[in-house]
Amino acid sequence: CMWSDRMVFEIICNPYDCNNLMQGFIGAILGAIVSVIGVWFLTRMQIYEEKKLDLARKRLEKLYGPLMLQLKVTEKISGKKDTMQGTTKQLDRVSNTIAEGFYLANVDMIDDLVELYDHLFYQQKDEKFGERIVAKIKKKYEETKRIAGVD
Repeated sequence: CMWSDRMVFEIICNPYDCNNLMQGFIGAILGAIVSVIGVWFLTRMQIYEEKKLDLARKRLEKLYGPLMLQLKVTEKISGKKDTMQGTTKQLDRVSNTIAEGFYLANVDMIDDLVELYDHLFYQQKDEKFGERIVAKIKKKYEETKRIAGVD
């Protein structure tokens, strides 16, 4: 059995075999591209979730947690619920908590915290304002606990 040039050419470059080879090669490249994009997307999502969780924990530790503690103490001292009236020392602690943790505040809480800070600094006795701000602080505290996974 002699090999002719034509037989060698047909064995090496059979169009059916070349098409299968190209389809497999293109499929492998597309699979690799989709895998890289999928891994990149999942990594970005994981980083975003970690940052969100870290921010929520910082907010609990530096702002909303201490504010809730001070709120509970002022409620106990004054005997009134949902109020920000207490001793001067207690109100100073609330003001310091706001000053130290202000950078962590949610965007929708910034104006309220500034107003609360002024309210405490000038020792105003507006109970409606106190009730409104206390309700917002409690709401943000609960939301932040949920995001941070703290129950």
